[in-house]
Amino acid sequence: MDKEKYVKFLLSHLPNARLVSGGKEVNCKCMYCDDKHAHMYIKIPQNDNEPSMYNCFRCPAKGIVTPTVLSDWSIYEDDIAISLIDHNKNIKFISNTTARDVRCLNYFAINNVELAKAKLNYIYNRIGVNLSLKDAIDLKICLNLSDIFLQNGIDRYTRSYNDVTALDQCFVGFISLDNSFINFRRIVDEGIVPKGIDKRYINYCIFDDKIDNTERFYTIPTAINMNSISRVPIHIAEGPFDLLSIYFNVKEKESGLYTSIAGNNYIGLVRRLVLTLGFHYSEIHIYPDNDKSGNDNNMNKIYELCNPLGIPLYIHRNIFPNEKDFGVPIDRIKEQVYRLG
Repeated sequence: MDKEKYVKFLLSHLPNARLVSGGKEVNCKCMYCDDKHAHMYIKIPQNDNEPSMYNCFRCPAKGIVTPTVLSDWSIYEDDIAISLIDHNKNIKFISNTTARDVRCLNYFAINNVELAKAKLNYIYNRIGVNLSLKDAIDLKICLNLSDIFLQNGIDRYTRSYNDVTALDQCFVGFISLDNSFINFRRIVDEGIVPKGIDKRYINYCIFDDKIDNTERFYTIPTAINMNSISRVPIHIAEGPFDLLSIYFNVKEKESGLYTSIAGNNYIGLVRRLVLTLGFHYSEIHIYPDNDKSGNDNNMNKIYELCNPLGIPLYIHRNIFPNEKDFGVPIDRIKEQVYRLG
C-alpha cells in the first residue's frame, strides 16, 4: 500500500482530519455517530501484515477499513479501494475484504423455561404484547444467554464469568443484525448485578474474534421484496422495546424493515442501510425519543442525507401525555407523523 497516498486521501475526504501519533494515525470526526469533536482514530498500516483499523472512542464504532467501509463513509474511490483489497488479502484474519462479516448463530431452543417466561412477562409489562417462547426465538430475542452458548458450542466468554452469569439471569437480550452481538436490557433493580454491567443496556460480543461492530443494531427478522415496485418502508427506533411496540402495536406487523439504533445514532444507521446494504428505493420512518437525540437538528441532518437520494423521510412522535417514546402499550401511544422536506 502507498501509505502517503492513503494518508492524503483520508486527510482530504474526512471531516476535521489531521495526522497524529507521529504520522501513524489519522484523527477525525466519527462517521457513525453525532461526533461534535474528533473521536475517531484510523491506524495507518506500518507493514504488510497490519490492517488499517478505525476506532471511535465516543460511540464506539470499530473495525477494519475496507472498500465497504469507504462506501459507508461516502468517500469511495476505485484506486484506494483496490489498494485496500490488495493490502488486506495478505492478512490472515481478514477472510474477505469486501463482504459483511455475518456469523452463523444457532438459536432453536430455550432450556430454563421458568426464567424465560419471567422475562417474557417483563416484555409484556413494557409494551403490552404477549409473546411465546417460539416468538422470542423467531424475533431473535435472547431470553437466556446460556442457550446461545450451549447451542453454538461457545466456551470462551468475552466478559468475566460473573458478568456472563448475571447477563444470563438478570437481562433480556436482542441479537444483532450480524448475529455477533446481543444488546441486553437489565430487568432487575440497580445494585444487584456486578458494577461493570450495572447499566440499563449493555452490549455483549458473542465471538471473541469479532472486530467489526457496525452492525450491532437489533433488527426484527422480516421478509422484504427488494424487487417490488413500491418503496421499502424502513422503520427506525431508538431501542428494541420501542421497535417491538412499533412492529406489533403501531404497524400491526406491516411489511417493511424494522431496526433500532442500539446506542449508536440515526445518521450512521441510515447511511449503512442505504449505501451499504442497498436499500436505495426506500422510505425512511424515524421514531425518535422526545429528548435531545430526537431534536429537529438531528432530524434535519438525516434529511440532508436522504433528500439528494430522493428518499422520503417521515418523523413519528408519541405525543401521549408524559410519554417520551413508543416503548409502551398501545393505549399510551398517540402517534403524530409529519414528512420533512
